[in-house]
Amino acid sequence: MVKNEIPQILLNDGNSIPQIGVGALRIPDDEVAKAIEEAIDVGYRQIDGAAGYFNEKGVGLGLKNIFENSDTTRDDLWITSKVRDSFQGYDKTMECFDQTLRDLGVDYLDMYMIHWPVPEKDLYLETWKAFERLKKDGRVKTIGVCNFLKPYLQRLLDNCEIKPAVNQLEIHPSFQQKDDVQFTRNQNVAVQAYSPMARALDLESQTVIKIAKEIGKTPAQVILRWHIQQNNIIIPKSVHKSRLIENINIFDFELSEEQMDLIYQLDNPDGSMGHDPNIYSYS
Repeated sequence: MVKNEIPQILLNDGNSIPQIGVGALRIPDDEVAKAIEEAIDVGYRQIDGAAGYFNEKGVGLGLKNIFENSDTTRDDLWITSKVRDSFQGYDKTMECFDQTLRDLGVDYLDMYMIHWPVPEKDLYLETWKAFERLKKDGRVKTIGVCNFLKPYLQRLLDNCEIKPAVNQLEIHPSFQQKDDVQFTRNQNVAVQAYSPMARALDLESQTVIKIAKEIGKTPAQVILRWHIQQNNIIIPKSVHKSRLIENINIFDFELSEEQMDLIYQLDNPDGSMGHDPNIYSYS
């Protein structure tokens, strides 16, 4: 049901990731299998999950059903998970990773990520050593980080053997984190945007609504296209098939420079819908 082929973003490790995926955050374990199956059915090939979402057994059931009932194979998909914050540190990271593979029913991950830096514990450098081991062993294709603002990303880059390929940040029109995004890009690390529509609040922007009316698209499609044209990797979430289809059909139009600029002007330093990476721990 995708009107045009999904672009691939080439990463610094030579792997390529689909530019749009589907997120599994806040989908109950007993509902996520259906959501994953429907997403794959309409054309998504990237699944963004995490051990801390406590629904990876459900994701695994969805994957099992997909592999058994369709032509989609494991190699067709990009599957991401994240280590639980309470399992940071070398040995516990390995333990968490093994459990994720068991829950998902797969024998490798396309990407494994540090979920939050958790500076209070100061274990992310040790955790990264485990990530490097997993990549060297071929159990993970790509390793990355989430919520790594400039100080944390710089420290990791200064102390790593293998640099992260992706930094996943909260980015949406009303909270663009331009300095951290630019710093990430300057290090040849790809930017992945979560909460790309501010949990739907940005859909109410009169600027976005006006642009959507002008070009005959929905506000969601306008915002997601704004991300695409910045080369952001995006992971919008929905449990509704109609919304999944709407979100992925964003490759048959472009926003003008003027329209892009109007959305850039919506940036608000206080517009975060999430948590402060300097103090937050997810699970």
